[in-house]
Amino acid sequence: MSGQYKENVLYLHRTQGGGAEEVHILGIARALEEAGVRVDILSPHGLVRPAAVQAPSAEKAAPKPGKLLPLISRHAPELVFELLEIAYNLLACWRLLRIGVSSYQWVFERYAVFGIVGSLLAKFARLPLIVEVNYTSKSPLVRRRSKLLMPLARRMDRWIFNSATLLVPVSSALKKELMHDFGIPEEKILMLPNAADPVQFAPTALRHKSVARKIIGFVGGFYPWHGLDLLIEAYAGIADRFPESQVLLVGDGPELERIRALVSRHGLMERVIFGGRKKHHELPAAMSAFYVGVMPDSNDYGSPMKIFEYMALGVPVIAPDYSPILDAMDDGEQGLIFEQRSVEGLRAALVKLLQDESLAQHLGTQGRETILRDRNWNANAARIRDALLQRCNEALPAMRKEESSHA
Repeated sequence: MSGQYKENVLYLHRTQGGGAEEVHILGIARALEEAGVRVDILSPHGLVRPAAVQAPSAEKAAPKPGKLLPLISRHAPELVFELLEIAYNLLACWRLLRIGVSSYQWVFERYAVFGIVGSLLAKFARLPLIVEVNYTSKSPLVRRRSKLLMPLARRMDRWIFNSATLLVPVSSALKKELMHDFGIPEEKILMLPNAADPVQFAPTALRHKSVARKIIGFVGGFYPWHGLDLLIEAYAGIADRFPESQVLLVGDGPELERIRALVSRHGLMERVIFGGRKKHHELPAAMSAFYVGVMPDSNDYGSPMKIFEYMALGVPVIAPDYSPILDAMDDGEQGLIFEQRSVEGLRAALVKLLQDESLAQHLGTQGRETILRDRNWNANAARIRDALLQRCNEALPAMRKEESSHA
């Protein structure tokens, strides 16, 4: 491996490598590399370097998701899918045997249900292990878990979390679950919300035009848990008061036709724009038109990427009061917080910012400064490395004592 790197790390994940999960994985991997850590990423698509995934000129070098994985994910019966998740451990271990692990100083794994590869590797190679936790087997995900294998999933969760040198949950709710449900000591946990790239998501001249147009924006999948119906209902009650305003929905998904029908029912087809799905590198241009960025609904455990990207662009945020959102922003600092699932609360927040351009500008500026100061991938990577070093230093005396007792 190249001598320019101070450390070598193996990053393990079992995702299809798309959407917000890809942004998170590559954001951390790229930031680690900028800090002098070589990162090799092992996933269901094989072993790859972060640059090969990102660089357009390296498309042939990067493994591409085939059609099989999405088909299995969408259509396989739950029990079959879970057995395949367990079987993936064998495939990953076989790949690790082929590539060898002697050159790595530590292992970074993105948690997955039944995913024990990182824990096995860390145990047998005696390497420090970081496990990033975006959910657990208990979390209410899109895919419902079978009751048959849930006890096994929870036992494996316990083993994974106890095997890790450092756990990095993305929300305080997940930190609380790790401590209360699995007995993980607080000193072993670094709670770290998501982040954004302030260079990729930098304000442009288009932001000034958005003030006049008053575009209320949303980016994301059209899924029930994103609450787009709440946004449409809230806007329907104030559209006549703010004739210069529009709503721009960027994305698509299974809720698209239902949301279109709701927009039509309220007579807002000329006021609500459906921007369609965008690739991640196209989002900054689309979101630069936003006067305000809205997160209509969310969940109790995940750290939503979009609010950080809104903030990076200097767009004030309106979001519900779920604890992961409160981990990332303060009411009246980077945006406005409303009571979750409250149409009236969301409507009041919209009115407040539509009426007060100076407040919207102030909140947007504060949000941008927050990303530059704290919530960027470089800062997150630095915190992870510092916390791992501290954990390893704390564990060293105990390891030496154990080794001497066996001598």
